[in-house]
Amino acid sequence: MGLSLRPKTVAPDFVKRLISEEVMEGDRLHWTIKVSGDPLPTVTWLRDGQIIPHCNEVQIIDDGKGNHSLIIPKVQLVDSGQFTATAVNPGGEARSSADLVVRQRGEEPGTFFHITKVTQERQVKGEEVSRDQTFSIENPRATPTKQHQ
Repeated sequence: MGLSLRPKTVAPDFVKRLISEEVMEGDRLHWTIKVSGDPLPTVTWLRDGQIIPHCNEVQIIDDGKGNHSLIIPKVQLVDSGQFTATAVNPGGEARSSADLVVRQRGEEPGTFFHITKVTQERQVKGEEVSRDQTFSIENPRATPTKQHQ
């Protein structure tokens, strides 16, 4: 049998995964995940299925050792949604998702507004030209919410 020189790849895995957060509007969100794999996977962050670019509003940090952070210095109500971190290398792909619930100032804790958001954006030369958003808010207190573990 001939020797195989193909390097052994290890599929991505989450050593530390995303956990849903409830944050007050204007507060800072700092999510950190840790991924493993060989070679170290590339991590992409998504909100509601859309890739999040690194910008002033959302800072994405990769320390090169498998630790990845997403920081929103001042959370806005529109930041609510499902966030997903995907880790990809030649061995495969892993995903971790969590919900970000943003609470308005003065709102009682645990009053979860389940917001369904549709965003359409058009950009010209990197400038945001139009952003149409539709919100539908379901009754937050119709059923007792389960506390996150």
